[in-house]
Amino acid sequence: MWPHLAPSQLKTIADPPERDRWARLRFSIIGPLMAAPPAPRQLGAAFLALAAKTWHAGREELLEGLNHLLAGAGNASLMTPALRHTLCDHAAGNYRILTTMAAELLAAATQRELPQLDEKLYLEVFAQPEAPAPRRAAARR
Repeated sequence: MWPHLAPSQLKTIADPPERDRWARLRFSIIGPLMAAPPAPRQLGAAFLALAAKTWHAGREELLEGLNHLLAGAGNASLMTPALRHTLCDHAAGNYRILTTMAAELLAAATQRELPQLDEKLYLEVFAQPEAPAPRRAAARR
């Protein structure tokens, strides 16, 4: 007899496991190097070109990546869900921007000894500085 599974437990081909999605991302980055290996002594330049490339991702992909990084770091509840969504919304589809903003928040939280990162911290760290109102020059007589 087959074990009974709820419909929510069934996976489809269109919904690959998270490890498969990460494998595809890694392959999309390394694949071009494997398909056309660089000339001798050019591997470093090829890696620099890959590092300089901007990888655009959707909001859900960024959120998955952020969740993966937090779980890998050992504290999946470090950021509130609202902050995770805010970071992904403001990362412009760029993993590097996402991780840089998260690192800045983590540094600020460490200085303030906060147990969890939230949107309040985000607003404090990334708030636009208030520019003083421009002074009008005194009228000359």
